[in-house]
This record gives sequence, C-alpha cells and structure tokens, in this order.
Amino acid sequence: MTDEQLKSLELFNAHQEDTRKRTEFLAKSVFLISGAALTLSINLFLGKETPALESCQVALLRLGWFALFLSILGYVLVMSVMLIRDYRFGERWRKSVNGQQVDVSGTPGGFDTVMWLLGTLSILSLLVGLGALAWVSSSLLGAQ
Repeated sequence: MTDEQLKSLELFNAHQEDTRKRTEFLAKSVFLISGAALTLSINLFLGKETPALESCQVALLRLGWFALFLSILGYVLVMSVMLIRDYRFGERWRKSVNGQQVDVSGTPGGFDTVMWLLGTLSILSLLVGLGALAWVSSSLLGAQ
C-alpha cells in the first residue's frame, strides 16, 4: 500500500468513526427525549390529579405514547443491526487477514438500508410522539 492509500484509508476510518459517534449521540438523544417524555406524560396523565381528557385527547395521547415507544424501539433495532453488520464485517476482515479471498470493501449493503429505514422511521416517530403530546398538553391549557 502506498503512503497516499494509507492516508486515504486513515481519513476514511476517521470519517467512519465520526459518523458512528454521531449516530450513537443521536440514538442516545432519542432514548433520552423519548424516555423523558414518556415518563413525564405517563406520570401526569395517569397520576392522582389526572386532568379530564376528551376522547380525542385520549386517542392522541395514546398515539403519542405509542410513537415515542416506537422511536425507542427503532433505535434499539438500528444499534442492533449496526452491531450485527460490524461483527460480520470484522469476521470477513479477519478471514482476509488470514489470506482467504473475501469481500472486505465495506460497500453499503442491505444492513445499511435497514439501518437508514429504521433510523428515519424512529426520528419520524419521535416527532409524531412529541407533537401529539404537545397538542394534548396545549389543548388542556385552553380548557381551564
């Protein structure tokens, strides 16, 4: 390998590491925001001094809770798929280091598509869930 190829590989690895850190930060943020929103809203709407809700507000609240749960579940799946993909890549790489002819190019494949779909759906679910909770909460302000 030439010096230029090594530098290019180092830059690529740094880029991949940065992308992984950002993905992990986003996942942690989704977990934190969704978990906090779920916990606070469940405590508020199922606590001792529960505000009176109309049936459409209850339906919207349930939708919000379900969407927030799906956003958490989606990112758990994203991280799981990422671990599986990286483990499989590492195993192929190990075989390549041992002299076997395997594809270690690391080009995006099916796992990457699944991660993008799950990640996008998780973010959308987070937005729907937070929007639903905000709508129900703001509608209660006008009812008093």
